[in-house]
Amino acid sequence: MSSVQHELLSIRSNYSLIVLFLCSFLLLFVNSSVAFTKSQLATIESTNSYFGCNGTVVSELRSIWKSSMKSYLIQQQVTQRLLLNNDTYALYDTQLYLANLVGMIRRCGNMHNDLLHDVASVLLPTFSKLEIDPRDNYPRWICRGEPYVQQAVKTSWQHVARWSLTSWNATIATRLPLTYLNVTDGSSKYFFSDKELWVITTVSELAGIYQRDPNLFASFATPQEHSNIESFFKGLLALLNARISIQSVKIASYGNMQAEAGDLDRGFDRLYADNRYAGYWKHETFPPVTCLANGTKIVNVPPSSVPIVDTSGWDISHARRLVQTFDALFYNFEAVKSIFHTPSSLIPVSRWRDAFSNALIGRIWNQDAQFPRFVNYWDGTPGWYRVDYSNGVTSCNPGLSPYALSSSIPTGGFGVWKSVNDTIQTLLRRIYYLNKSKASSAETSYLSAMSLLNFNTLNGLMFLPSLVGVNNCSHAGVSLPECNLATCLEYAPNELSPSCSNHGYCMGGNSCQCLKGFTGSRCELAAQPSSAAPVVSKNEESMKSRNATVSVNGAEHGCKRLELPYILGLIFVVLILINVLC
Repeated sequence: MSSVQHELLSIRSNYSLIVLFLCSFLLLFVNSSVAFTKSQLATIESTNSYFGCNGTVVSELRSIWKSSMKSYLIQQQVTQRLLLNNDTYALYDTQLYLANLVGMIRRCGNMHNDLLHDVASVLLPTFSKLEIDPRDNYPRWICRGEPYVQQAVKTSWQHVARWSLTSWNATIATRLPLTYLNVTDGSSKYFFSDKELWVITTVSELAGIYQRDPNLFASFATPQEHSNIESFFKGLLALLNARISIQSVKIASYGNMQAEAGDLDRGFDRLYADNRYAGYWKHETFPPVTCLANGTKIVNVPPSSVPIVDTSGWDISHARRLVQTFDALFYNFEAVKSIFHTPSSLIPVSRWRDAFSNALIGRIWNQDAQFPRFVNYWDGTPGWYRVDYSNGVTSCNPGLSPYALSSSIPTGGFGVWKSVNDTIQTLLRRIYYLNKSKASSAETSYLSAMSLLNFNTLNGLMFLPSLVGVNNCSHAGVSLPECNLATCLEYAPNELSPSCSNHGYCMGGNSCQCLKGFTGSRCELAAQPSSAAPVVSKNEESMKSRNATVSVNGAEHGCKRLELPYILGLIFVVLILINVLC
């Protein structure tokens, strides 16, 4: 069973109420070493067509999307599970499957608007299943152009506003001064939860939408709600800051240099049942519990004989939420500061992302460059996870061996993080090339264990986007040789950019969205009038097409094609809020 499936079983057993809200929505590697320097990888990236935003991997991803994944999501997840069976967990699964794809589209600027709208078309039918509070006078969402957009934003805002008035705030204040030593039993009441990561991500995306078009909020967002959300958001950020700890780790693949390593809730989970066997790692193939055919179990290793791991915190599968949270804070950094008056000291997202990526390479990776695997726990403990775990379905569970969650790294979106020498991306590319090679039984066995033997699967859909556009200028800033201050580096859709000749908006990835009347890669050329069809850039074509209708399974829903910033923000809100319990 995959790490995602285990995670889903956990959620299904722990939460009795399901309230899932939709609000919008070649080898670079050598076996002996992975110590590429920044300049080396930059040189490879600039001459290699595989991993660019229009490269080979994107073509492969588009192929599996078109041939199987899109139809699977529409037919199995949306139509069968959600619409026919009323199984709202289909929304949770869909978020897992699509998050990395949408992240790739965001990194690549406006290069894949068609794919973006394609993803949106998969999600649109789910709106008919959203039940709105009768006080809002909306029995269901109706997709008709701009009202659809405003309603999606409205619903998102109202949910966060309501959460800001609950007892949640009191629990934040209670937990803020605590350390792991305050946890004296197996309760999770003091944990920083993944639910709280989703709320931070949601509010960050709403801030970005608000900054771009405050008029969308004018008819419903009251000053008091704004103040409440701001206070709630800052409280969660303060708690996140308190629970993120920084240690020092040696990066073996970079000459044993010392680097900062990040951890979350370090030590808070040490007594929790899921982590009780974190200290058992001597026998990877000998489970602490044996499950018999009749449903009974034999305890081979009693928990009392396993030492407590004092640093135990999050597992690497649940930690995938950090990818979306850090992305939301990174891309909406200025909006978060402006809209919710958040001090920069509360959102050191660049440091966090670097520190957590260094932790991944310095203590989670097994240091095997040929067949990379990753331990279950973010603190680097190579122990068993969820031994004798009750998921509400089976009466016996032998648990997950020390590297059983390894596939969470390639499928969890972590490839977008840049460690001190790009080792994460190098390892993921190794997995990619192993899939293309399959030259030995060892390679095939490894890929099978990682659930990446075939890319035409859901795991492939989650893995491939993490390889694309990671080392382009929009992601790396000016740290790479081919990036300079004259290029369009950062996603900045709100102000005319000098990089786009002040005639367009920088969409990241060296891509400009030109104003009407201008064209060229930097919007440097005036469009020439002609009696024939007007000459326009691809970016202008994209802007003009936003008034076209979106087709969902052949049905015209009359939704305007929205420009990239709106769609990105809305889809990310969709992908996030479906994970938050109300």
